[in-house]
Amino acid sequence: MRGLIQLLRLRLAAAVGLSAAAGYALADDGVGAELIPPAAGCILLAAGASALNQVQERRQDARMARTAGRPIPIGRLSALEGSVVAGMLLMAGEALLLLGSLFAAALGVLAVLWYNVLYTHLKRRTAFAAVPGALTGCLGPAIGWSAAGGQADGSRLFAIMIIMFLWQVPHFWVLGLQRKDEYRAAGLPSPAAALGTDRLSRITFVWSLGTAVATLMLPLLGVLQRPGMLIALGVAAAALAILGGGLLRTGGPSPRALRRGFAGLNLFILITLVLVLVDRGLAS
Repeated sequence: MRGLIQLLRLRLAAAVGLSAAAGYALADDGVGAELIPPAAGCILLAAGASALNQVQERRQDARMARTAGRPIPIGRLSALEGSVVAGMLLMAGEALLLLGSLFAAALGVLAVLWYNVLYTHLKRRTAFAAVPGALTGCLGPAIGWSAAGGQADGSRLFAIMIIMFLWQVPHFWVLGLQRKDEYRAAGLPSPAAALGTDRLSRITFVWSLGTAVATLMLPLLGVLQRPGMLIALGVAAAALAILGGGLLRTGGPSPRALRRGFAGLNLFILITLVLVLVDRGLAS
């Protein structure tokens, strides 16, 4: 069971489900039990894609300290068992998305193909795979929106998708700064090796700051309307910008600054999605 939990990366899968729920709430202009199937479908798809990715990258995972303890590299699960689990989860996730709409299910297939085929391939070829790979994370809100029948003004959906895209790049690159030696050991191209630590740190700070500034779209486009939600969003954006400033230290960021920056990025996107759901819930 412990190996299965590691294989599925449930915290990441839950975040994907949360983004789908936010997209559904924006299209439906409210929060109700109807958003559970598409959110659960995205959780299953994300868990299945993570399991499949660990099958695909089991040799690289075995050479990185961060991933060497995963169930397939240490032999707790075989590659075949991981593939079976992945296949079952992906089929179950698609079945739930089909309850919403055929287009939502098609977006689910696209997300899996983009992550497990294109992004996984690019990671072995270029240090900047995170940029096209970030498009995968944009599809969660779009799946929820489609499942709710969202058709009219899509500006609110695009606002969430843009923030999700901007957030993912510094998320990956902070991790790359933390684990640059492990990337080298695994034979994977690293953005830190391609650009240098100082340059990558500055670029990552700019992306983090851009993510914080992009949240201004949410009140401007009517995604968030209540004063309390706007204040909370402003505090979260300011905190993200301050934590990102730790990347600008002369001589490169300290390990503590990288840990805080990584945690801050993850907390920021969760807060943003929860605020969207709460605001839509209060509106319904």
